[in-house]
Amino acid sequence: MKKSFLFAAAAVLFAATSCEIFKNSLNGQEVKVDETANVTSKEFVGLKGIPSAALSFDKKDIIEIEAGQITENVSLGSTFSKTLEIKGESLPEIVKPMEGSAENAGIAFTVKNPLDKPVLFEAKVKIDDLSEEKLPVFEIPAASTKTVFIGKKDKDIPCTEKPDEVFAPSILQNDRIGGKFNTIDLFEFKVSEATKGAAPAAASGDFTISAKYCSALVFPKGTKITIHRSFHDMNLNLDRLSEYMFDKYDVYLTITNPLPFEIQASAKNEDGITANSQNAAKAGTPENPVKSSVVLRVEDKSGLKVNHIESADLTLVLTSAKDGAELTSSSPFEITVDKIVNVK
Repeated sequence: MKKSFLFAAAAVLFAATSCEIFKNSLNGQEVKVDETANVTSKEFVGLKGIPSAALSFDKKDIIEIEAGQITENVSLGSTFSKTLEIKGESLPEIVKPMEGSAENAGIAFTVKNPLDKPVLFEAKVKIDDLSEEKLPVFEIPAASTKTVFIGKKDKDIPCTEKPDEVFAPSILQNDRIGGKFNTIDLFEFKVSEATKGAAPAAASGDFTISAKYCSALVFPKGTKITIHRSFHDMNLNLDRLSEYMFDKYDVYLTITNPLPFEIQASAKNEDGITANSQNAAKAGTPENPVKSSVVLRVEDKSGLKVNHIESADLTLVLTSAKDGAELTSSSPFEITVDKIVNVK
């Protein structure tokens, strides 16, 4: 009698387990999630972790990246060939558009004159494989500092501090200055006596030169920017999906977008997860965020649980929906994972 009871209980347990396995494989099985994340636009576009020493992100949404500095003991009338290099790869993703470029961006460099007399200062600039170009000569008063900005013509200066002089060399009148470059080099600096008719001076001192890349996060219509995030980055916890194993499924998202950029998503990881959004999240504004329903179709060959999608790399392509589209820092960005639906 006991054996019969045990066999019956085992049969019921096996049947229940089989039903659960069968249930998880059913086409159209729906799993409610209701997981919501609220992040600022600054967090969403991946600027949260950038050291404050390298980044200034004020209410005007200007980004400044320090490029370093050099100090050289220089005699008046001499040239020194040190290089200050700004690397495109070191810029945040949102400053490196795939198509289009920031409407105003450039380089501010500051020179400290340690001498008790005014000097004339000159330098050369080169961007990638373009021909090098001499910058105009400028004067630095005795024992003082001067900041010069080089960028595009007829554009606002995208620096938090106004420079003393502005140059618009022809070499920088193209899209590359807005982020599409490998390196920009400032090099071959020359210091000379500023006083006209003066005899050559033997004075020398430690001249310090620093540079930074400045860009306002404002873009023409159609500019495409790629950023990489994950559900985990955006504080979305999908642990409760760890009991489900689907080969193909749809993730239903509700996205409240305060940015004037349409957002298209795809995802992949080395374990065999690939995903593509079936539609884009519509562009909004900080004053009028737009709510969109977005479906992310996932194909999973990893053999892992559904919640593994939360750590997959999400490639988000932001396309500016209007001229003058601005990436603002503090607007709230909301993403809700509504449900997961099994697809066969």
